Amino acid sequence: AGAPLVHPPQLTLSAGRRNGALGGGTEIAATALVDLPTRRVGEARGDVAPASLEAMQLDLRRARMDAAFRAGVAWVRAAEAREIFARRRVSLEQATALATLAEKRVKSGVGYPAELALAMGDVGAAEASLVEAEGMLVEAMFELRIAIGALADAALEVTGELCATDETRVDAGAVRRDAEAKNPALALAEARARAAAREARLTAASAAPVIGVGASFLRDGLGDTVWAGVLVLPLPFVDRGRFDAARSRVSADVAAASTDQVRAELGRETEVALHD
Repeated sequence: AGAPLVHPPQLTLSAGRRNGALGGGTEIAATALVDLPTRRVGEARGDVAPASLEAMQLDLRRARMDAAFRAGVAWVRAAEAREIFARRRVSLEQATALATLAEKRVKSGVGYPAELALAMGDVGAAEASLVEAEGMLVEAMFELRIAIGALADAALEVTGELCATDETRVDAGAVRRDAEAKNPALALAEARARAAAREARLTAASAAPVIGVGASFLRDGLGDTVWAGVLVLPLPFVDRGRFDAARSRVSADVAAASTDQVRAELGRETEVALHD
């Protein structure tokens, strides 16, 4: 960002032969020129670099929080599937026990055959429910492995109480302040808005007119040499960076508006969470 020259220096060389009434000879000319921007491009670049780095760091923080949230939700689903599987297995055992009892009643002549048929139907339904629960558990475990970065065939055991609750009293004011100050999505949106504003400034500075400063050397065909300074001044008839600067300002305005949108959505989500 702090390069001393924004535009590369230019060297123009020309050579030829001069023929005239006084004689002739080889003629050589050289011109060295450096374009100097009329606005502080280096300073604008220096502002953009840390703003971009800040945005990337906050984006990484947001990604880590999203990954942690995904892992938490995956654990909840795995724990839920574990409980469902365990309860449906108990249901199958109970249905099997009832079917065995119904079979004994039918064989002893106390019960009706329909009782056994109904009991066997309950057993079949319980077996189907258990297979469904097993599928839910397998899918939930694969999702949990992916969410925590484990291998697809890693052995995992879901531990922890699914129904445990935190009875700590919620301070609504503190929750709102923390959401406003610490939410990574809002911080990222604000950082991107700052970076976009600095990018707009850099675009305007980079597209500004330049002043050329240099020197020239001439050796004419008669052997005379000429040294001269060169100054190239832009004429204020055309602003070539006006269009690009306007586009950059639009992007900066969009980024600023997106920050307001993220803040509003964060407020809504915070109120919903407090209500829950």
